[in-house]
Amino acid sequence: MIDYRGSVNDYKETMKITKRQLRRLIREELALFREGTLTFEPRPYGEIKILVDGQEKYLGELVADLLDAGDDDIFYGPQGINDESLKTLLQYRATGDSGGPQGSMLYWDSSVFGDNYNVDSERVIRLWARRHNHQVEELEMERDEWDY
Repeated sequence: MIDYRGSVNDYKETMKITKRQLRRLIREELALFREGTLTFEPRPYGEIKILVDGQEKYLGELVADLLDAGDDDIFYGPQGINDESLKTLLQYRATGDSGGPQGSMLYWDSSVFGDNYNVDSERVIRLWARRHNHQVEELEMERDEWDY
């Protein structure tokens, strides 16, 4: 138990607080700093469903936001760096909505990033969530949903 005294001069009043209560208070205070929740659910064939505060987002929107902010350690491999893939994605990002043969990168299927550009989707999700003060929740897909 931790013994807390209200003021230096007032030794009569003592508030006792358990470690459990202190942990709860700290958790509640930290929750105030969180902006919201990012929920993601892996899908068949490398797809990922992403919800940010209940609104659906595409992985491309998260990737574009990170690239715009200068966070480029989003790839598979050591320190998440891949110069060739980064250069290609930055070129697509610079083209805006035209985006080349696949359209705007904001709306690409999430599997395109991993399959063609070596992007680590989970790393992108966690970096974006940390950057925007969101809590991450991963939903597990029921095994029956994989069977068609």
